Amino acid sequence: MKKYIIIAVLILSIVALILGIIALRISCSQNEVHKSEDVIMYESEALGLSIGFPSEWKERYVIKESEGSIEVFSKKVYEKYPGGGLLFTIERMIGELITQEDMQQAPVPQQIILKGNGYTYFTRQPSDIQYPLDDQEVANEYIALRDYIPNVSHWTSLLGGNTPKAENQAFKVVGSSFFTVEIPNDWELKGLEEPTLSWSLFDQNNNVAGVIELIPYNSELSDEKTNGSNMVRECFCDADSFREIEIVLNSEFVDQEAMEIIRSSLEFINGPFNVIDLQSNAIQYLSRGGKKVFGTIEGFDFSRDRPMTVRINEMELLPDDSGEKYLNGFSIVDLNKIGTYPMDFGVNIASLAESGYNTYGIYDIDTIDGGFILNQEDYDDFYYDFIIGSDEQLKIVLRRFARK
Repeated sequence: MKKYIIIAVLILSIVALILGIIALRISCSQNEVHKSEDVIMYESEALGLSIGFPSEWKERYVIKESEGSIEVFSKKVYEKYPGGGLLFTIERMIGELITQEDMQQAPVPQQIILKGNGYTYFTRQPSDIQYPLDDQEVANEYIALRDYIPNVSHWTSLLGGNTPKAENQAFKVVGSSFFTVEIPNDWELKGLEEPTLSWSLFDQNNNVAGVIELIPYNSELSDEKTNGSNMVRECFCDADSFREIEIVLNSEFVDQEAMEIIRSSLEFINGPFNVIDLQSNAIQYLSRGGKKVFGTIEGFDFSRDRPMTVRINEMELLPDDSGEKYLNGFSIVDLNKIGTYPMDFGVNIASLAESGYNTYGIYDIDTIDGGFILNQEDYDDFYYDFIIGSDEQLKIVLRRFARK
């Protein structure tokens, strides 16, 4: 008898468990339906994007779609003050290698919200006030909706599978904030993790088939020879933006046809100003009669808290042929000379990036002013390249490495 009671208890427990699972599934299903009812869907086939606005936005917004972007307005502001009330714009760029660091260089707030299908989608906020300051009711409505903007990334998803159109069959379009290029469908383009503007090309077998790099415009790099019989190197210049891109391809993994398509399909994109652009500007000053002075900072002379002149301990940087490597393979000769140079307005300085200190941070550019000098008390602990214009004014400073 006891045996039958135990069996009955087990059966009842199993039945209860099954009923519990069914109830849980029903509950989850109901929650999913409830969530879908709380979302107001907007779909853009042209942009390949869907947006699920929260129910709180019902009848409170207006959308204007144009080629390449979607503008979202506060309805109350837009209808009462035509043209006003812009909350944010959603735009897309070709390529999935655009970074949030790139976005942060824009003069207005931009935020990446989605990547996929060969595109990067981001929000852009207006640069000016979009609501009337003397109409409190309308202003409050705008501000209430604006507070939701950080959540837009959670509202968006890809729609369809349309990708950027490649001109060449069996190729796809990839890109960054600085260029687009066509590569074979089974290849990948990946950005390097170190703080340089370089991207590696990987073939279908994960071999490094090439490298694409943004280099200083009209620099000595353009005249260098590529080492290795398998390496094919070519540079592309954009005279309008003073930018140059170098492509190095390995003929062991890239056939001649693919090489030609990659080279011919490269297009420049107007990405944000960076340290390579600063180096390009330095080269332009030198080409117009300026000079480069190497050394350390002795000090600054001020007028009304603004640095007006810089005093430089001038030195000479020479290759070290003694066999002992010093300061990255160079030796330094002190010229026992202090040069004094007036500073142009808005002198930029770029510092070498960690951890190897053999390259510059992509966007680590400061302006030498009173605040910079006050906050950089160790500025005299480094060696620099000082770019002096033909007018004998200091234009640009590039920090090289620390003094030992």
